[in-house]
Order: sequence, then structure tokens, then C-alpha cells
Amino acid sequence: MPVIQLRSLPADIARTAGTVRFTADVARIACAPPSAVVAAYGAGAVYVCVDRLVYYSHACGRGFALDYPSIAIHAVASSRHADGDAHSESEPHLYCQLDAPFPGTRTRGAESDQSEDDDDDEVPTELFFYPLDDAVLDGLFKAMSECSELNPAPDDSSASEEEEEEASDSDPAILGRIASFDPSAFITSPDHLARLTPEGRAVLAHLESVISASSETGGDAEHGRFDDAPEDAH
Repeated sequence: MPVIQLRSLPADIARTAGTVRFTADVARIACAPPSAVVAAYGAGAVYVCVDRLVYYSHACGRGFALDYPSIAIHAVASSRHADGDAHSESEPHLYCQLDAPFPGTRTRGAESDQSEDDDDDEVPTELFFYPLDDAVLDGLFKAMSECSELNPAPDDSSASEEEEEEASDSDPAILGRIASFDPSAFITSPDHLARLTPEGRAVLAHLESVISASSETGGDAEHGRFDDAPEDAH
């Protein structure tokens, strides 16, 4: 998940108004699972930029930036968040669910005996932005929705199709049929018909009936379609 920790406010935010679609002052920010990094931020501001979401605390001179594809869900909410913060109950806020852990998060159960592989499992992170003024939440949500649409997640469908095609091309069954192909199996003269099995004769009869029906229904419509154009009379 592309999370960039900031030590200063990005220059394009500070100098270019067109980069920022919406700004809101935030009283505090919370995280679940808890993150020591987020806990140290305190009050700050959230900037909904065209290409990313930025939170920056001017008090401590630190913040972070998220790209929109890494934000799985965003919504306006008022429910108490999972870490049991007594100050958050029924307090309106902007809710974001990320697709991977935030730096410095303490995963639940980390104290228990687990393998290193288990500790490395990615755990979705929930962020809670509590604005100074609840009235900005609708505008904040709308701006995030618009910018998210401008930055969709990469489409991996074409890569998957290519992988499936490569797999089918290397299928042992297909390669085996190609290797065992016998050109003499084609019917190239009338006397070959005598060697057809009953099943082969049935297939041939069906194909002839299909061709005959197609000629009867479409012959008139196609007649003259590819005739040479008449020469101009001079």
C-alpha cells in the first residue's frame, strides 16, 4: 500500500491551489489497529488533492499521503471505532478503510505466540478523521469520491487473459494433438469416402446438409455481389 510519510507539507499543496479540491481542519485522527505514528500527529488538516489524500499536522510538522486506490472504503460515520476510544462515540467523522496496515500499527494478538509469517500478514487499517466543524463532512466526502473516480485501481484483467492464453498454448493435451496430427486423414479423393467410419459418414452428411441449406437461403441475396462492375459506356 503506497503510504508516504511526510516531514513537510508538499510544495504543490502549499503553492498550487488547483491541486487541492477540498481542505478541512481536523481536531484529531485515530487509527485501528492503533498506530504510534498516527497517535503522534494530533490536530492538523486533511487535503483532498486530485491525485492523493494528504493529512498534515502543522503542530508536529509531520503527516502522510495516501493514493486513492489504496483507500478501499470512505464514508461519513458517527459510530464508535474499534479501538474503544471513549471520545469517539457518536462523534461524526470521516471513515477510511485501507487495504493494508498503516506504518506503526500494533496488530491484535501480536503478543501471542505466532510465526513470523503470521505477523507479516496484511491487516486492513481503519482511519478516523474528526473535523473541527461537522458541517465540512459532506463536502469532504464528495471531494474524495470525485478524486477517487479520477484515480481508479489498475485493471489486471488484460494481464490475466494473457496468462490464461499462454497457459492454454502450453497445454500438454493441445501439444499432443498437434504432434499426432496426420495429414493423410483428410479426404482428398472420392475413393477415401469408402474408408470413412459410420460416425464419419454421419458427420459428413450433416455438414453437406448445412452447406446445402445455406446455399438455398442465401444464394439469391449473394448473387451478383462480387460481379465485376459494368464498364462505363462512352
